[in-house]
Amino acid sequence: MLHVIGTTASGLSGLASAQRQLVDGASVIAAPSRLHHELPAGAQLINTDQPQAAIEALALEVAAGRSAVLLASGDPLWFGIGRLLLQHFCAEQLRFHPCPCSMQLAFSRLGQPWQNAQWLSLH
Repeated sequence: MLHVIGTTASGLSGLASAQRQLVDGASVIAAPSRLHHELPAGAQLINTDQPQAAIEALALEVAAGRSAVLLASGDPLWFGIGRLLLQHFCAEQLRFHPCPCSMQLAFSRLGQPWQNAQWLSLH
C-alpha cells in the first residue's frame, strides 16, 4: 500500500495525527528534498524531485510488500503527482490523504470564493 499524504507549507508539523503516524511507521518514505530534514530516521528515503524515478522505486517497494508513504503538496489529485501515480499503480494500491491546496488557502486568506477562478499549472 502506498499512502499519498498532502502537506502544506508547514511540512510535517502541519499533518494530522493519523497522517503523522503513517509517516512515522513507514519503512519507505518518498518526499521532495525540501522535506528531507523533517523525516524520521530509520526509514528508507526516496527523493521525489525526479517523479518518474521515484515512482519506479516506489513500485518496487510496494510490490515487495513494504509500507510506503509519499509526501506531496496539498491535494495530490489536483494538478499533483496523484495523476502520475494512477498511471503506474492500481487504485487499490493507493490511499490519498489530501490537505488544503495552495489555491484553497490563498482564496481563504483573501476571503473570496474561487469556484469561478481559472487555473493554469506550471511545473
